[in-house]
Amino acid sequence: MKNPDELRNLLSQRPGVRPRRQRRRRALRIPHLGPWTPKEEKLLGTAPDAEVARLLGRDRMAVCDRRHQLGIPHFLGTSREWTLTEMQLLGTAPDQQIAQKLGRTLSSVQNRRLKARIPIRNPAHRPWTKEEIELLGTMPDHDLARLLKRNPSSVVSKRLSLKTPYARPRYKWWPPGEVRLLGTKSDSEVADQTKRSIQAVVLKRRQLGITNRFPSPRYWTRREIKWLGRLSDREVARKVGRPVKSVEYKRRQLNIPNHFRRVRPWTKSELALLGKQPDSVVAKEVGRTRKAVAWKRGALNVVNRFVKHPVWNEKQVALLGKMSDELVALKTGRTRTAARAKRWRCRSAL
Repeated sequence: MKNPDELRNLLSQRPGVRPRRQRRRRALRIPHLGPWTPKEEKLLGTAPDAEVARLLGRDRMAVCDRRHQLGIPHFLGTSREWTLTEMQLLGTAPDQQIAQKLGRTLSSVQNRRLKARIPIRNPAHRPWTKEEIELLGTMPDHDLARLLKRNPSSVVSKRLSLKTPYARPRYKWWPPGEVRLLGTKSDSEVADQTKRSIQAVVLKRRQLGITNRFPSPRYWTRREIKWLGRLSDREVARKVGRPVKSVEYKRRQLNIPNHFRRVRPWTKSELALLGKQPDSVVAKEVGRTRKAVAWKRGALNVVNRFVKHPVWNEKQVALLGKMSDELVALKTGRTRTAARAKRWRCRSAL
């Protein structure tokens, strides 16, 4: 007869058998929750086994075994059978529009249409006509895509596949002869000689690291000064051929107000209204948008005491669990997080 130590070593070497001490430790890790209560059994099948196990604090396999013992079917989610009216809509419009109309996901609509072998009728993927092919290269690809109501990438790929040259590109390439002129003359002279704008000449010269050996101080003319304040600083800089900072400096030097400024500073009287009235009322009094008022109030940590959460009625609560949280949020006019939180509260109350 073998010694107890030898038997213990032989049992430890076998993969399916554990020593008694290891089995005790393994059993202590899994707490014993006791028998199933009627409230816990009501939750079986109302959600996936993993969610029910997480809610009850039990093992997923224990939840699955108990559900099989009671003969409760598995949770099928929001999947439902396709009707004849829904099948007739497939292919009549893009899949995304049909998914929104039927309250289904995009993948389910695509899979059902492919299984039924129904061709897609999407105007974005239509065959090219002879008239459209003749227009390739006559104008920039983005302009042609806007004219033909197509994606710019599809226009570019079609033109490249037919090897159609770009007849009128927006960007004019710099030949070696024009590049040699940079720095030998002033930027205005190079622009007149190459028939380019002064900004394009300055940008190309700075990209190549060529210094400007002909800096000429430009004085503001009366015509240029008249544009200050009547147009935005960017438009004036584009017309005059100066940087935006120089235009802004000249406007401030002449005490000309900027009527095109998008950001308006907050005054003390406007800040005093935050939190005392609803954001919509403050926005009308101040002459700002509601989002701007809400952002400023949140930046100053001012509490919104006028927020009202709509109460859930019985019809809205009945939708929870029968469809996805996103659809419930769209139908009830709430956020997806609010619908999810309400669904979990209703489950925990059972």
